[in-house]
Amino acid sequence: MTLAEKVDRILEKIPCVKLNNVEYIQYPKSLIDHLEYKFVKLIDEELGTSFIDKGFSRQGIIGRWVDDSGKSDLYRGWNFFMTIDDNYRKWEQMYYTFPANYEKHKHEAVCINKTNPELIRLFRARNLDLLLD
Repeated sequence: MTLAEKVDRILEKIPCVKLNNVEYIQYPKSLIDHLEYKFVKLIDEELGTSFIDKGFSRQGIIGRWVDDSGKSDLYRGWNFFMTIDDNYRKWEQMYYTFPANYEKHKHEAVCINKTNPELIRLFRARNLDLLLD
């Protein structure tokens, strides 16, 4: 099964709803939690990461890993989850998700420093590959 098929198999469980003059779509917590868990397991399998074990935030570093992986099907799928706020409201753009989560996460940021050694290793490996090509 291709990566695109794996992504679609998870996302097909989500009801398709159009935003017609509404700000967001309210999804059931149980549905999103279940599908997000399955999707993060897929991310861990594809990228060799361990977000399921270590924890993650929808708008956190996991999105950076997925984007930097170059696997557009993973990014396409993760984009759906990134636009859901902490109250399980799906916004049209991620831009609208941040204000909804602001009070809870206002002091968090994605930093490349000693607290993210896995990310540093990823960038070093990428740069080394570029230099060796």
